[in-house]
Amino acid sequence: MKEYIITKTPIDTIDFQENTVYIKNESKNLSGSIKDRVFNYLIRKLFQTQKIYENQIITLASSGNAAISLVMLCNIYNLKPIIFLPSSTTIERIEILKNLSGDYFLIDGNMEACNKCAEEFAKRNNGYFIDQFNDKELLNAHEDTFFEIINEIKNIDLFITSTGTGVTLSALGKRLKSYYKKLKINAYELNESRFISGTLFAKHKIEGIGPNFIPKNNQTSLIDKTISFDQDRIFDFTLKNEELDYGLSTLGAFIAIQELNIKNKHILIIGFDNKSKYLSAIKEYKQKNERTN
Repeated sequence: MKEYIITKTPIDTIDFQENTVYIKNESKNLSGSIKDRVFNYLIRKLFQTQKIYENQIITLASSGNAAISLVMLCNIYNLKPIIFLPSSTTIERIEILKNLSGDYFLIDGNMEACNKCAEEFAKRNNGYFIDQFNDKELLNAHEDTFFEIINEIKNIDLFITSTGTGVTLSALGKRLKSYYKKLKINAYELNESRFISGTLFAKHKIEGIGPNFIPKNNQTSLIDKTISFDQDRIFDFTLKNEELDYGLSTLGAFIAIQELNIKNKHILIIGFDNKSKYLSAIKEYKQKNERTN
């Protein structure tokens, strides 16, 4: 069986509002996102424990990054992925899946509905359902990410992140807290979807964060502070800072820094992906603003 070995990704360093910000740039992975870390770990583990076999159907619910990563990795590991996407998934992500010859279904519903469809399809077709929201095995991922970070950064005061499945927060955040003894984790949520506080589950435009339910893998007890703001601020920041080639969920962390009004801190952000998967959403927002101004 072929195996895919993830190579070290760079850590970008920038000065932002008198803080040193480290961005672990996971867009440099094969599929262009951090999801390679999670699914490469899981697929290898499933083969080792003989829970899956070559040519088996693998199902997954995803808003894009996880889907692209899984399809790429399944091509390497000789598996047959079937993806269940919400109908709101951006054009860019769907086109990437098409180019990878990935089989997918667009579901007219929320992420919880997609997850249920993926589970039922696997049961009917002798497949294996990957539940990226609730499978505790995924919380053993990110050991490689963790070591890459601690081998390069001596001190981190804050880890600022968004959260969707909760795997980055729970798997990586827990490891970081055990190593950097004074580290605090701050997470942000959108006013349109107060997912972390669990008070509002609604549609929004920032893919990959804030599903319409609370996943079991989302260990909010690790979060020291939650910051909330309007999603439009992420789009405005993106348009004003075109040189920052990170995805919308990553750029939201910079809004969180603004909200915290802090200085002289060493801050870690995960660059989940880059801007290329959000271009249609950014364009739509820009055109809407031009019409109203």
